[in-house]
Amino acid sequence: MEVADNLPGMVLVRDSKDRTGPMLTFAPTVWAAFVSQVKGRPHLGRPKPGAATRCAGSR
Repeated sequence: MEVADNLPGMVLVRDSKDRTGPMLTFAPTVWAAFVSQVKGRPHLGRPKPGAATRCAGSR
């Protein structure tokens, strides 16, 4: 993942393995809130290959 946060009024995010693919655009305040939330969560590591995963909030 590549993040360009040096542009006025926007943060651009793209897949570093697919440089010609789509790009997401966020307002700097929205991006900062997202990063803050991610940093506040405990690191659980990557799931093992073939392991079932669950989205947060699902049961």
